Amino acid sequence: MRRVLVGVFVAALLLSDAGSSLASVEEIGRCRDTCEVAGRVRNPRQLTVAIRSPASLDYSVDWTSVCRKWSGRERRKGYFVNETPLKRHLSMAYWRPDKCRVRVYADVVESFPPARATVALWARV
Repeated sequence: MRRVLVGVFVAALLLSDAGSSLASVEEIGRCRDTCEVAGRVRNPRQLTVAIRSPASLDYSVDWTSVCRKWSGRERRKGYFVNETPLKRHLSMAYWRPDKCRVRVYADVVESFPPARATVALWARV
């Protein structure tokens, strides 16, 4: 069942941006409910966070990306609250950086019964 859900998740992500380029999608990380996802990626074109849940939930998302290009390094960070399902592209300091470190902390704003959501962080490379 989990493989089917992951396949559907990746297909939806690819189809929603199918016209933008023929780049591949790399999963940086995933977690469940209130959690933190962090990782590194080389040569990203785009960073995306997506949260899916069976019920509509409000999530607050705090994110940071530190990207390098040549000898420079810059940080971008942000915060937003949105209702699931959500998909948001995160900004990078450089266009086509050499590599990036990304951290996303997602927290359900209010949920009773407890949340059942999947938080995923993707990079188009």
